[in-house]
Amino acid sequence: MKYTFHVDKKETIQPKNIFIALWGTEEDCNPGMVMVYAPIGQHSEAYVAYIKNDCREITEEQYAYISRGIYTPSDYLTLCTYCLQTKEDKKQDACTTCAKLYVY
Repeated sequence: MKYTFHVDKKETIQPKNIFIALWGTEEDCNPGMVMVYAPIGQHSEAYVAYIKNDCREITEEQYAYISRGIYTPSDYLTLCTYCLQTKEDKKQDACTTCAKLYVY
């Protein structure tokens, strides 16, 4: 599965406007849709055309910084949402760089 990070082109980057597209979930969704995850709102479906035409991609670093302290499933991020360093081991409960507990 591939993850990409997005915001609507008309919106500012803030927790209520960002989401992760979970590519590879299309067959589990309604036709023309893909599963997405938003830190505010959780999992839902979005039209692939909307993501491709009306949204812009943001970096994982931007997503992690904006959504810090808000639950995001650990599988979707490779960064610690506190210090933004790469997670050494996703199975650990705390960051090896800043020693903060991961927010999952």
